[in-house]
Amino acid sequence: MSTGMVSDWSLTHTFNMIRKKLWLISLAIAGTCAAQEQKHHLSIGIGVPNIPRQTFNRINVFESKSNYTNKGKGPYHIKYEYRPLWYFGLGLNLNYMDYQVSYSEDAIDTIQGKLVMNNIKISAWNLASNIRANVYFTNPENRENLDIYIGIGMGYRFGDFKVESELNQYKPKVELPSLLKLGLEATFGFRYFFNENIGIYSEIGPAKSLVQAGITARF
Repeated sequence: MSTGMVSDWSLTHTFNMIRKKLWLISLAIAGTCAAQEQKHHLSIGIGVPNIPRQTFNRINVFESKSNYTNKGKGPYHIKYEYRPLWYFGLGLNLNYMDYQVSYSEDAIDTIQGKLVMNNIKISAWNLASNIRANVYFTNPENRENLDIYIGIGMGYRFGDFKVESELNQYKPKVELPSLLKLGLEATFGFRYFFNENIGIYSEIGPAKSLVQAGITARF
C-alpha cells in the first residue's frame, strides 16, 4: 500500500471517528437539555369553592337578612416548581381570592330618632405566597405523560378585611386571629401531559379551595 493511500485512509478514519464523537456528544447534550426541560413546571388554575363565601351562605343569620348578597372571585392559583429529582420538587405558589357580603337590617337612627334600614358590607381580599414541596410517586422515565404527587406549602398571607356600616354605632365587631396571616396548603394532585410540554393538572385538598384544576407546562 502506498504512502498516499495510507495517508488517505488515516484521514478518513480520523474524520469518521471525530464525526462519531461529535454525534455522541450531540446526543448527550440533547439528552441533558431534555432532562433540564423536565425540571421546571408552571401551572395556572382556578379552585372551588370560595370557602369564605360558602361559609357566609351556610350561616343562617346572614341569609335571613334583608337585601343579602354574596359575591367574590377565585381562588386563582399560580404555581412554579423546580424539580431537581424525579421524586422531589420545590417551588412557589401564589393563591388569590376575594369576597364581598352585604345585607340590611333595621336600626334606630339616634340623630333622626326613627327606625331606618342600615346597610352593612363585609369585604376581604387575600394573597397567599407559599413555599411548597412536592413528593412524587411517578418517575418520568417510566411514565413521561403522568405526574402523581402530594404537596405541602407554608408562607405568608397578605390582604385586607373590612366591615362597613352606614350607621357606625351598629357596625358588627369582627376580629380575625393573627394566625390567619399564615398561609398553609396540603394537596394531592396529578398532571397529565398531552405532549412534551403542555398538559392539565388537578389537586384535591385545602389551598383556599378544596378542588382546583388548570393548565400546566414543563420546560
